[in-house]
Amino acid sequence: RSCCEKAVGWTKSAWTKRFKKIYLYKVNLYNDNESFIKIGITGNKNIKKRLLCIAYKYKILKVINKNTEYIYNLEKRFNRIFKQYKYKPLKQFSGQNECFKLKDIWI
Repeated sequence: RSCCEKAVGWTKSAWTKRFKKIYLYKVNLYNDNESFIKIGITGNKNIKKRLLCIAYKYKILKVINKNTEYIYNLEKRFNRIFKQYKYKPLKQFSGQNECFKLKDIWI
């Protein structure tokens, strides 16, 4: 599976069948025109490899590695908590629905 293949819409069951542990990451994505936060999950411990497929500069702010069910639930919880701050990036990419317009998110 390449870093650009989509895992968007995977169920908790699909994640837990494939991985014992996954990574929740918080990154600041930016360019000359915009800056925003993305919260996502990946099975790849090399978060930079996941971000290669996104046409933005980035700064990794936080990475949490725990069991798959915990991380999956945590990401869903963050998406609910920060729903009012949802941001649609100008450039499309896999995972663009997990972006937020905030100065900082404490996790």
